[in-house]
Amino acid sequence: PPRRYLLGIYAKNGQDQKAARMLRQLRAIEPSFNIDTFLGDPNYPISLLRRQGMIDRARLCDLAYI
Repeated sequence: PPRRYLLGIYAKNGQDQKAARMLRQLRAIEPSFNIDTFLGDPNYPISLLRRQGMIDRARLCDLAYI
């Protein structure tokens, strides 16, 4: 779970290298992980990020191709 939150926080704060590292780590430990699920699945466990407005959709979409 911390990697999920760090991905969102790093992306929101413009820390692209750190966000990319979290993205790679999430893909390694969650084989089905993808940005579309992160952004669009209301059941994906990042509710606090959503409630706090900590999801930068544009930046995360840019990172999706890493």
